[in-house]
Amino acid sequence: MSPRQATRFLLWYGEKAIAGDPPTGEELDMFIAARQVTIEVAKKYMRLNESDWEYIKGRPFKVQE
Repeated sequence: MSPRQATRFLLWYGEKAIAGDPPTGEELDMFIAARQVTIEVAKKYMRLNESDWEYIKGRPFKVQE
């Protein structure tokens, strides 16, 4: 999956989630694959590190500059 395909899929997946439709098993697999592609883009072009999106149970997401 190319970065463009991954981004398009993730945007579509978000729209589906906002509509309240649960993902299929295949869509969840595609989400995982697309996320991996965009992680590399985020690291390279946006200079993000894994600590920037680290999930800690019970801690809400905070927008950082």
